[in-house]
Amino acid sequence: MLTAYQKLATRQHWIFEELHRSESEKGGIKEASVSVVGDGVFGMLKCECGVHRVQRVPQTDAFGRVHTSTMTVAVLPQPREIELQLNPVDLKVETFRSG
Repeated sequence: MLTAYQKLATRQHWIFEELHRSESEKGGIKEASVSVVGDGVFGMLKCECGVHRVQRVPQTDAFGRVHTSTMTVAVLPQPREIELQLNPVDLKVETFRSG
């Protein structure tokens, strides 16, 4: 699935950057984090959020049985930088102790 998202990004002329990848003991990908930047990325990928069922036939299975696993996709927009000014007069600080 990671390759499918990478190919989609290439076709859409988006910048695809792999931030983190963790391999499983059996050679697959346990988890991965990527950054995808470009026009309309969030609008197109926001519907990909959720749990997806992945079916495959492992090369080691002599009988051709389908193995099912799941993957979770989270799509988050890149936050914009803002300038924030807090006036100390507007803050109310309370401290409590159990006793």
